[in-house]
Amino acid sequence: MKQPSKTLATTAGPVRPPAPRTIVIATWLMYAGAALTTLGALISVIAVAVGGTAALKPSYPRQTLSQLHSTETTLIVIAIFSGLIETAIWLIVARASKGGLKWARIAASVFFALSTWNLVAHLHGTISIANLVYTILIWLAGFGAIVALWHRDSSAYFALPAATPGPPAARRK
Repeated sequence: MKQPSKTLATTAGPVRPPAPRTIVIATWLMYAGAALTTLGALISVIAVAVGGTAALKPSYPRQTLSQLHSTETTLIVIAIFSGLIETAIWLIVARASKGGLKWARIAASVFFALSTWNLVAHLHGTISIANLVYTILIWLAGFGAIVALWHRDSSAYFALPAATPGPPAARRK
């Protein structure tokens, strides 16, 4: 059996230390945000599908039945795609943050600003209590993640040089 070369381990360079607790907390909050977003998209799809055209008629009184069906389909497609995109953003930024990529904090901050704008818009509009609670929960997950990402321990972690990958795993035959 051939032994892996020991020179690979010595030339690999520095390996990033484990993420500090603040980064781990931020990551878990972002995972919670992703889960809430997925759940919200699923509930939106179910609500539109179950409510059907009868539920849409008061909001679109001049539409024909065919147009209402088209609106129903469009709302379902929008809920699915926006839910997938938002969930992907949560997960990508969480993974990048855990990896210490500097752009992740900036991206998270921009998305949190958009979330804050969304919350304020909901507070000034007509919204159901359930939708308001959902929006506040998403905002709180983002707020907690931002606080943790900009903590002193996190800043030190993001300031570290980019790590090089470790030695490749030994291959089995």
